[in-house]
Amino acid sequence: MNRSVGQGVQVPVRHLSLLFLLAALHGRAQHCGYCNAGLIALRPHAAYSDELVPDLRITLLDSTGLPATYNHGLPYGDFVRNNERPANWRSQRTWVEHGGFFFPFAGDTYTLVVPLGLVRNGWSVLVQDLNAAAVWPRFQQQVVPITTFECHPLCNTFNDTVYHPREGRPDFTPVDIILQTR
Repeated sequence: MNRSVGQGVQVPVRHLSLLFLLAALHGRAQHCGYCNAGLIALRPHAAYSDELVPDLRITLLDSTGLPATYNHGLPYGDFVRNNERPANWRSQRTWVEHGGFFFPFAGDTYTLVVPLGLVRNGWSVLVQDLNAAAVWPRFQQQVVPITTFECHPLCNTFNDTVYHPREGRPDFTPVDIILQTR
């Protein structure tokens, strides 16, 4: 049986049904730009202060102690300060609406977005002090272990000011790293 659609175009009903089914499946397949992505947030600070230490280089390390890679050897980028506005965010209004943070719920932290399931047992982060103003580094280089529970799913939460708990996962808290002075 055919039904008329528009001006003189004949479309079989089964084709329309298939089109609606595919559209519904496509809508379920992708929720947002962060499907299957997770956020690792770190809060490095000195033992004598709760203030986040600036000018650090933080690298994700795999279980062999080498920088984690993807696509056959390309290294992941370093962790970035959550309050550093990306160049592709040209709108000042959007940035202000986010409270001056890329991921509002993470606050003032260092962040890295990785695929969910990437972080496994034995993975860690390397924290290095790169303060150019000091004659020597202020803090010792440290390797800090991380777990899969420190990689928080981002789908439908990346824009929120509060990270809503998920069943079977701990509440969002950045990894607390106490830096040792030299």
